[in-house]
Amino acid sequence: MPSSTHISTVGEFGLVDRLREIIESPAADSAPSSDLLIGIGDDAALFRPRAGRGLLLTADAFVEGIHFDLAYTSFLHLGWKTIAANLSDIAAMGGEPGYAIVTLALPSKISVEMMEDLYRGARHACTDYGCRIVGGDTSASLGNMMISIAMTGDVEIGKELRRDAARPGELLCVSGTCGGAHAGLRILAREKRRFLESGARDGFQPNLEPYKEVIERHLVPRPRFDVARALVDVGVRAAIDVSDGVASDARRIAEASHVGLEVVGSSLPLLASTRAVAAKFAENPAEYALFGGEDYEILFAVADDGVYRLLERGIDITVIGRIVDAKNGLTFITTEGERVALPPRGWDHFMATGNAS
Repeated sequence: MPSSTHISTVGEFGLVDRLREIIESPAADSAPSSDLLIGIGDDAALFRPRAGRGLLLTADAFVEGIHFDLAYTSFLHLGWKTIAANLSDIAAMGGEPGYAIVTLALPSKISVEMMEDLYRGARHACTDYGCRIVGGDTSASLGNMMISIAMTGDVEIGKELRRDAARPGELLCVSGTCGGAHAGLRILAREKRRFLESGARDGFQPNLEPYKEVIERHLVPRPRFDVARALVDVGVRAAIDVSDGVASDARRIAEASHVGLEVVGSSLPLLASTRAVAAKFAENPAEYALFGGEDYEILFAVADDGVYRLLERGIDITVIGRIVDAKNGLTFITTEGERVALPPRGWDHFMATGNAS
């Protein structure tokens, strides 16, 4: 059995010291630090903004039972994912990542070793994408576990990607594929249910091997800095990351830009494994892309010539619709060719139950 040290054994300051060792290990030192003047260990971090660049600041909260389930999410994966979600916000603005602050509210069931794994996962994400954890706070929790990440980044002034810059006549595109994260969540939730129904008898083993691709999309999302940098290079101005599903995030672009749009259902890019999972549950895979969320791809508006230039560079994008005049509203074209209002449903933290996907 792995060791399990109650946090009260080491205390808050002892826990912080152990987590600090992980953050400041040589393996975590790939993030540029020439602008960092004071890091972890003081009342606040101090860094020098880079000349000619605007400062980005984003934050995300993750609550156990709402955003993650410890029954099938390891602390390594959880650490990665909480950092990756914030990195995706920085990417979607056309920026480069900087520094992160981690705040934890921990119930008594959480051990020191769990927190060490959480920080190892977070450190791996920071190392891969060039950011650094520079501080945070810890507190006890009388309920579920909560993680809050605040992250800085910067972007060249005048080249930032934003939600309010889409214009009629542009094409609506998305990077990569959509719906895979939700497919992975469907399988994980099914296997958890089977485990509970088995009463942990007969050596129950989850059936995950055939679904590794979509499970990874759910547990280990990859922020699309490669796409964002290419968008900035070709002059794209309007973008958002797909965190709540194509339907919700396309609507956000339309509302911010005061435009209408059309989304073509048959054009939504889906993995074969996503289609297979949807078929297993007798569900429509397009709904996974429209309403699932947590794909962390980039949805953007671009002129025709920009699409050609991106494709010439080998950027994996798909045209899924177009931007139209606001008077034409928000339209979804079904696979049967029927034109209907773009469904408003998507991940809503105050309407949904269970885990986000």
